[in-house]
Amino acid sequence: MINKYILSINALRARSGGAISHLKGILSGDHFSEYFNEVHVWVSKEVVHLLPSHPSLIVHCPISTNNILFQLFWEYFVFNSRLASVDTDILLNVDAGTVGFFSPSVTMSRDMLAFEDGEASRYGFNYQRIRQFFLRFVQCRSLRNSNAAIFLTKYASNVIQNKCGPVSNFTIIPHGVSESFRLNVSTFDICAMDRTIRLLYVSPIWLFKHQWHVIHAVKMLRDSGVNCEITFIGGGDKVSLNKFNRAIRKYDLNGSFVKYLGHVAHSDLPSIMSEFDIFIFASSCENMPNSLIEAMAMGFPICCSNRGPMPEVISDAGLLFDPESPESLRDSLFSLIKSNKLRADLSAKSLERSKSFSWDKNASHLFSYLYSIRASLDKVE
Repeated sequence: MINKYILSINALRARSGGAISHLKGILSGDHFSEYFNEVHVWVSKEVVHLLPSHPSLIVHCPISTNNILFQLFWEYFVFNSRLASVDTDILLNVDAGTVGFFSPSVTMSRDMLAFEDGEASRYGFNYQRIRQFFLRFVQCRSLRNSNAAIFLTKYASNVIQNKCGPVSNFTIIPHGVSESFRLNVSTFDICAMDRTIRLLYVSPIWLFKHQWHVIHAVKMLRDSGVNCEITFIGGGDKVSLNKFNRAIRKYDLNGSFVKYLGHVAHSDLPSIMSEFDIFIFASSCENMPNSLIEAMAMGFPICCSNRGPMPEVISDAGLLFDPESPESLRDSLFSLIKSNKLRADLSAKSLERSKSFSWDKNASHLFSYLYSIRASLDKVE
């Protein structure tokens, strides 16, 4: 019988869709019980009701405000004593933005924009650029001060370690996919594409997501005689939404082929997505492209960006294109649309490739790795 420990998970700033999905994914099974007697999860008040219930899972909501300065103050000056009060043996930071200094700890790297100089520069010299500079400093400090690190992709591991310096102990554990996506496999008819072809792009509207280039590409596709329309799902920041709306006014002033649904609850996505034919993912900066692997789990034929970790994630299960070249995307879409066989082949490959992104498999890997880090310290002592 192994000597079990007490694990704490610092998820105080886990508010994005991907971060919350990750937290729910790793905790929804019983994988932690094999290695830990108790798991204490420290979260914001918005997340408490989203977490699963388990006898060994204790949820703490220590901060009642979203003020970032207060959060950082509490994390730096108070958190250590709270962790000690529950006899924490090892801490998992699910975000490298922590300013705490508890040891032993393992830190997960989730942010990529702070480490991609060319991507951050899209914002010019403004608040966002200054914020990314500060985040890089904090995240590098957090990774260096931890006993081990977790990266979501090989690409992220290489880029971030090139910026922060090599991490002596690390592993790569990607996200998983909710089973609700696997239960809503896309039902496009590969033999009946004479109707309007429904294209879909699910991602926040940010400068490195390139929705405007997608609109341009679809316009060129329509000009060549292809009957298609594009739907976008996702919220966005003011600067990016302005650019998005300018592209709509330029290429689709009459509203004939661009549809925008805005933000959609994650739980509603599988049923909505299942009504579309082809998935587009045009981002140039990702740590782990969650909406891409969700589309793969639904069996979409996919046109995917050739930047960042996307080729690593999708492998040969999609057609790659340059996300800043509308012509490149137009050509990829045309290849998919004109070939029933290619769409069917890529759909099958997407489904098969998506099996690599399993919460059961990756949660088991995560808790096993955390246990090995803590147990190795006992052996040293």
